[in-house]
Amino acid sequence: MSDPGLIVGVTFLTLGGVMALYGTVLCMTTKGSLYNAEDVDAMVAATVLEEETKRKKEEALFEDIRYGDKSKKRKVLMA
Repeated sequence: MSDPGLIVGVTFLTLGGVMALYGTVLCMTTKGSLYNAEDVDAMVAATVLEEETKRKKEEALFEDIRYGDKSKKRKVLMA
């Protein structure tokens, strides 16, 4: 009967080889779908711009509300 350590070692080596082969195949077949640094920078800039616009829009809703001033009409947010 084989040593259990030998069986586990061969299993891990086989699994590692299969994973390396799978990674190599993916690397060869998906060359065009990776992002370069310029694309990532553009996506981050667009996200930051969108968040900034959203923040300014939310602040504009509460511009006329001042704490302690009861005379101004307050805007109501509809859910």
